Amino acid sequence: MRLIGQFEHVVPADRFADAMQGRGIRVNVEQADGGWQVWVLDDDHVAICRQELEAFQQNPSDPRFAELAARAGIFRKAELKRRREFRKNYVPLANRWKAPSEWGPVIVALFAGSIWAAVQTSLGKCELEELAPWLISTDDTLPFLTNPTLIWKLFSPCFLHFGAFHLIFNLSATKFFGQPIEHRLGSWWFLLFVLVTGAGSNLLQFYFSGPLFGGMSGVAYGLIGFLWTASKSGPHLGLALDKRNMYMAMGWMVFGFIGLLGPIANAAHLGGFVIGLVCGWLAGKFLR
Repeated sequence: MRLIGQFEHVVPADRFADAMQGRGIRVNVEQADGGWQVWVLDDDHVAICRQELEAFQQNPSDPRFAELAARAGIFRKAELKRRREFRKNYVPLANRWKAPSEWGPVIVALFAGSIWAAVQTSLGKCELEELAPWLISTDDTLPFLTNPTLIWKLFSPCFLHFGAFHLIFNLSATKFFGQPIEHRLGSWWFLLFVLVTGAGSNLLQFYFSGPLFGGMSGVAYGLIGFLWTASKSGPHLGLALDKRNMYMAMGWMVFGFIGLLGPIANAAHLGGFVIGLVCGWLAGKFLR
């Protein structure tokens, strides 16, 4: 910021500042000893502003300066409107974890269902008969194909977890990545996305490994994929994903596929992630 001149009174100083605003040049007027100083914010505009200041001081009633000042009013209104739209559409991710009241109903339901399943199955350490209500099937068939009322079993494996770490890790990831999406898009849109992602990832895992699997990790990977592409295709949604979280998620997926993490639902992870990528891109393009 550079000082280019000074006025004795504020009125002509403001008129000159408005004229420069009309030219797209940002200047500040500040009170100082003996008058009002004019500062240019961008050094690239110093020379032209000094020329304009000299012309203004020689002929402050020049119609050109009045025309530029009028144009500044239009620019100022447009800038104010843009800032209002930005504030309306943008919500920093860092502000979304502060209040317990921001727990959306879908996140609460996912936690409740998972904890209930953990209690009923002793965290997966029970007989097949006790696991059966949570599995897609107990054999290689899909029961909802003959009984459509069982369509819910496509999603029910998401509630099933095998061990405390599995439960805590998956629910923590679901809340961390899911809460901003539910907050920004609303619970109904978020519920639809969770159901589609969970059912799709479970169905893919079923075809690769059979029915004995469970966990919310397919949904969690879907949330990661959603945040990644939604932040690119729809910045107006106010969603973002830290690159470190993306790299960590991809690392876990690679370790899973090469066998470093033991028997896990790799197909569900990949399926959920791909579904999330597609849904996030669509949301960014079509949701307002």
